[in-house]
Amino acid sequence: MWAFGKIEDLQDKMAYFGKDQDSEHAIRDLAMQYSLVTDYTSMIVMTEEQFAAHNIDRKNKQRVGNEKQARQQRQAQGVQDNRVDKQQPMYNSPRPSHSGSGGSLGYGFLILILGLTIGRVARVKR
Repeated sequence: MWAFGKIEDLQDKMAYFGKDQDSEHAIRDLAMQYSLVTDYTSMIVMTEEQFAAHNIDRKNKQRVGNEKQARQQRQAQGVQDNRVDKQQPMYNSPRPSHSGSGGSLGYGFLILILGLTIGRVARVKR
């Protein structure tokens, strides 16, 4: 994700200030290092035999394996509680509840307004 964001930042910079070779090389190098497809790189699908015939290192395969292993470790650990004030809470009581209200006007006031409006309409119709 970091590399993708960095590439987008470089592309935005190039769109604003114009193309320069340093930014193009940086985009290409990041894309190749993190196996991303950009305007300056491509993805070629090959078999294992073709990789071996062209002496191409399978860096992506190792990275995917590392990511899979890290994902399994995170799932095995479970959720971590990072609360800092667990031993000595900042407040003694739970936070107050502000529910149960109709907003700035109560229901009684709304019924009063409705009654007055109906009375006014009835008087006008006479």
